Amino acid sequence: MRFATILLSLLLMCSFFTCSKEDSKAAEKAVTSFGRLTFMIGDVKIKKADSKEYISAKLNQKIQVSTTIMTALESKAVVSLPGVADFSIGENSKVEISKTLIKKLNRKAIVCRNYQGSLFASVKKILKKSNVVLIITPTATAAIRGTSFEVFVDP
Repeated sequence: MRFATILLSLLLMCSFFTCSKEDSKAAEKAVTSFGRLTFMIGDVKIKKADSKEYISAKLNQKIQVSTTIMTALESKAVVSLPGVADFSIGENSKVEISKTLIKKLNRKAIVCRNYQGSLFASVKKILKKSNVVLIITPTATAAIRGTSFEVFVDP
């Protein structure tokens, strides 16, 4: 009887740890994927943070943290971050979209690095004042709230 109780306890503990690992993996996936590629035309390529190569993008593809999107001549892509912003990436552009926590200011930030080309952003009203959208170019950084704007970077 005592052996059966110990065996049952071990089985319950093992199932608890198995569920915990699956839950943590699902939570990790949910955190790393924070947007979607909602529109694309032409040749659009995506490079994920953990990859060294660009792959062809697909419509409704999930955008993960630190994803770089590159468009070719006569190509365009729109990335939607629900409740935050829509980023329209023009032809011959290279843009990295990420998010971070600014510890000194205790603010969450969507960071958009525009390496080359054009980027049109339509930032939605952010309900929490602790959230910001940062646009970084090779020569300037801008913090934007609640507006639409366009940024051009010559390569």
